[in-house]
Amino acid sequence: ETERIDLDQRLRDLDNSLLNKAPQPGKWSVLQTLRHLIMAEQSSVGYLQKKLQHAGDAKKAGFGAWMRAAMLIGWFRMGMKTKAPPAFAEIPNPQDRDTILADYQNVRRELQAILNQVPDDLIDRELFRHPVAGKMTLTAALEFFRAHFHHHHKQIVEKLHVHGSAVR
Repeated sequence: ETERIDLDQRLRDLDNSLLNKAPQPGKWSVLQTLRHLIMAEQSSVGYLQKKLQHAGDAKKAGFGAWMRAAMLIGWFRMGMKTKAPPAFAEIPNPQDRDTILADYQNVRRELQAILNQVPDDLIDRELFRHPVAGKMTLTAALEFFRAHFHHHHKQIVEKLHVHGSAVR
């Protein structure tokens, strides 16, 4: 969350037209990239809310869940590229910076509220489902969110550098 807040503060001084400019045809702008992150995390929040209603049915995570999570997180940490799932790939342009930043903050608040309600005895349960990697624990889900954020943060910085704006 600290990293999201830092990025939020850095983007607030930049113009919408710059943030909506794609680095090349067929590539996302900075704000489209952020919208993708919001869509992915919002979907996850919805899934967690639904899953926690029946948390007693959640299977205890085993080696398979650990391996799936490790491979997914490793994939992003190594900087490997993949196409976004169709539900998270089509993002209209232009977007509004202030709306995007507020939406991202709201998604993170929703996630925090959910996590604050999870009893300790459910931490080792398969409560999160990634569209490709499958079921994993909440801890693994948070590690995935972080790796996913870092993956796209790097892209955002590169896009802004191409357009002559320095954001780290």
